[in-house]
Amino acid sequence: MLLGTATLLCLAACDDDCPQVDTQSPRLTVTSPQEGQAYKNGDTIRIEASVTDNELLHEYIWGIRDDTSGVVVPDTIAYAHDKMEHSFNGFYVVSGVTTAALWTVTVHADDEEHNSDEKKVSIVVSQ
Repeated sequence: MLLGTATLLCLAACDDDCPQVDTQSPRLTVTSPQEGQAYKNGDTIRIEASVTDNELLHEYIWGIRDDTSGVVVPDTIAYAHDKMEHSFNGFYVVSGVTTAALWTVTVHADDEEHNSDEKKVSIVVSQ
């Protein structure tokens, strides 16, 4: 009870000098691939995205999942520490596809306070 009262008094006494908790999620934009874009064996899937945050970014992850089999084709995790803006890209060369399938490209970014944004893009792959 005493601790709770002390916390309330401290919060009531705070002004602009008190540290604020970041609750704002990063803003992620995926420019490639486009929704419904078609690829075949030998084509390169280019993943291009950018992320901004009101504070500091932490990491971003992109991955490609075969929706038919549930297999994650590739995935990549990278860090963007000490930045409020970051652009990134990756690529994957389609190979070994024997039947047409839907794949999902997922791009995820989070900041130092674990606020996050995620975008998914469905693509079609075939032989």
